[in-house]
Amino acid sequence: SRKTIVIGHSHSTRCEVLWQHRLFRPFTGLFIDFRFACSAHAGAWIWGRKPVQVISNAIDTAAFRYTPTRRAALRAQYGIPSDAIVFGAVGRLEEAKNPLFTLRCLAEISKRVSESALVLIGDGPLRKDCETYIHDNALKDAYLLGTRDDVPDWMQAIDILLLPSLYEGLGIVSVEAQAAGCRVYISDRVPSLNLPGRVVQLPLELGAAGWAQRIAADIRDSGPDFENRMEANQKVISGGYDIRREAEKLERFYRYILIAQHNNGALSKTQKSEALACLRSNDCRT
Repeated sequence: SRKTIVIGHSHSTRCEVLWQHRLFRPFTGLFIDFRFACSAHAGAWIWGRKPVQVISNAIDTAAFRYTPTRRAALRAQYGIPSDAIVFGAVGRLEEAKNPLFTLRCLAEISKRVSESALVLIGDGPLRKDCETYIHDNALKDAYLLGTRDDVPDWMQAIDILLLPSLYEGLGIVSVEAQAAGCRVYISDRVPSLNLPGRVVQLPLELGAAGWAQRIAADIRDSGPDFENRMEANQKVISGGYDIRREAEKLERFYRYILIAQHNNGALSKTQKSEALACLRSNDCRT
């Protein structure tokens, strides 16, 4: 008889109900044939030191390729000067994403960078708090855009993405920003995935002033760096985060295990190893 093939996939490094995680974690690996995760950190959170196959949270890299005309059009639409340094944050306005820290960063950065603006894309329970902070601190160059379907275009208009999350499984928005050639500043609670060499990880303990000081110094040292923005997209593809290439790998993997299950009823240890090899190579034995 055929044995059901079970695949576990970890997407985060934290859950809202911690006691459930602690209760069920010892049992998660008992019946699983393959352990997948979006990052090594997410895998370790569920399965500890057991072997984990990282499956890239791949993106449509072509959609995020840096295009100066899209950048200029959006900035013109919102009255953002072409030479302004635009900071961006993309995600739900909730505690985990730390949006008020992002706004505090802008307040500090505006003291150090003459032309700067912040674009916040997303919605959530902290929207009212964000609106209040913007009003109380007179942040006239902060834009709360809500939920958008044109994030790839906004990644062209943004120069620097801020991701000061309290926790992330991966932080896929950082991959999107890297594909657009943005600089990215992430907290020390976010897995560091530095594909084109444009990611800086900073401890949250530095505070907004410490982040602003480092970012302002980097801006003074290297400026917008448009030339390298053009090259960043290919580096993200080479790093294994293009959705088309990664989908082909997964297709090979599933084709292999389905054929093996059909022929043998269950997967041997060798077949499991060969199946995982399909995710790492075009040479997939079927």
